[in-house]
Amino acid sequence: MIKANNLSKSFNGNRIFSGINLIVKKSTILGVVGNNGSGKTTLLKIVAGIINSDTGNINLNANIKLDFLGHENMLYQNFSISENIDFFSDISGFRISAESQDNIEQALGLNNILGKKISELSYGQRKKASMLRSLTSAPDLLVLDEPFSNLDSESTDSFISILKTLKKENKSVIISSNRKDVVGLVSDDLLNMDDYNE
Repeated sequence: MIKANNLSKSFNGNRIFSGINLIVKKSTILGVVGNNGSGKTTLLKIVAGIINSDTGNINLNANIKLDFLGHENMLYQNFSISENIDFFSDISGFRISAESQDNIEQALGLNNILGKKISELSYGQRKKASMLRSLTSAPDLLVLDEPFSNLDSESTDSFISILKTLKKENKSVIISSNRKDVVGLVSDDLLNMDDYNE
C-alpha cells in the first residue's frame, strides 16, 4: 500500500532522523514509537504528504484514500459533531454505513452528545470527534498521530477495538505514540524512532 525509502529530515541544521525505511501492506497496522522529540509527528506528516522529507521517496498505491489525524481537531467549532460529519462526508463523497457509524459513535462514547457544538466539548471529546470524522471518511490508509493521549482507559480500549475492526475490513493504519505498550497491542510491526536519531 505504501513504501518509503531512506527518509531523513532536518530543521534549522539539526537532524531529526535519517535512514528510515518502512512498508505498510494492506490490512496491517504499523506502530511508530519513540520518545518525545524523536520525530514521530514529523515522519507521519511526511507520509501524509503534508511536509517533504530532505531525502528519500515515498510510493503510495494508486487510488489509495489517505486520512491524517494530528493534534489539531480540524473541525468547525460552531458546528455540532453531527454537522461536521455530514459536512466532511459531503465534501469527500465517502460515507460508511449508518450501522458502522453508529457503532463507532458508541465505541467512542459520543452517541449522546452528537448535537453539541465542538466549542462546547472538552479536549478529550474533541479528540474523539476528530477520530469519528477520520473513521467515517472510510480511508484505505489512516495515519494517526498520538491518538491515545488524554484518553481514559475505557476510551483507549474502545479505540483499540476500532483499529482491530479496521484491519479486518482490509484497512491499513500508521499510528504514533510514546505508549509502546498500548501500540504493541494492535501493531503488526513497530518502528522505533529512537533508533534513527543517532
